[in-house]
Amino acid sequence: TNGATLTNVIINTDMTADRTDAAKFYIGGVSGVFDGNETASNPYSLSIAISTITPSITLTGSVSGDDSYENSNTYAGGVLGLLKGAGATKYNVSISTSDVSPIISIGSDVSANPNNSYVAGMIGRVAKNSTNERSVTLDTVTMTNAKVETKAKYPGSLLGALWDRTNLTVDGLTITGATVTHKYSSTG
Repeated sequence: TNGATLTNVIINTDMTADRTDAAKFYIGGVSGVFDGNETASNPYSLSIAISTITPSITLTGSVSGDDSYENSNTYAGGVLGLLKGAGATKYNVSISTSDVSPIISIGSDVSANPNNSYVAGMIGRVAKNSTNERSVTLDTVTMTNAKVETKAKYPGSLLGALWDRTNLTVDGLTITGATVTHKYSSTG
């Protein structure tokens, strides 16, 4: 398919993700990764409307990453872990009239600072790409009491880190009582 449309969906789940090796790790309330492997004349689209996305995600084990962002890293977000993109294909993500209020926490066993892990309330990371553009539209979206814990050197906070070649349109975003706890230490 060329994506998905979710309407009147409630995602309220508890997840504990224990990463035990150095493989890529994708976690999201809706999807870990949004990607395709072909060139399409029409864009891939993910549309979420009139929905409630309130996952509780706990990351444990090794959430550290490799020195190169594309290698063995962790991508975690309340909606998407990683918005990727291949070839000339365009990717559109639209969230409207919805509540996105995740709780993302780091387990006590995560001791090292994960330099290249991407953890955020909405989208953990938008992949680096020089050939196509992505668009993210937020229309009448609320975040209420969302909580994100991170130890990443470059955290994404609530919306996400490094939105390479991404057009962001915001037409109504209300954030109330949300917190980001940054536990990074320069000493490890």
